[in-house]
Amino acid sequence: MERQANKALVERYFNAISDGRTADAWAMLADDAIWTVGGHSPLTGTYTKQQLAELTERTILARLATPLRITLHRVIAEDDSVAAEFSGEASRADGRVYANDYLFLFTIRDGKLWRCTEYLDTLHYADVILN
Repeated sequence: MERQANKALVERYFNAISDGRTADAWAMLADDAIWTVGGHSPLTGTYTKQQLAELTERTILARLATPLRITLHRVIAEDDSVAAEFSGEASRADGRVYANDYLFLFTIRDGKLWRCTEYLDTLHYADVILN
């Protein structure tokens, strides 16, 4: 049963992001959450919940004219871990399209997203979001 609850939490998180309800998404993270972004770019690093929210709000969300539409491809749960493979797409005000593929590996603790390792095309992110 815990697996299903953990999967449902992750699905609610992505629904909130896709609907533009970022405050609801941040509320699903544990207060001591740690988020790590893989790759080699200005985005790469490890963030607290507050740092992640600030980074997200001032970069990707500030530069997109539409909410990031999430399409979940697979959500796999085992014990306290949930892997989510998905794509996200949105448009900038200048018409450029941000379309990226992701894999997030979450660890759930006490019904909250506690740890996440995020994998994405950081070159595309830097090109479309940071430039």
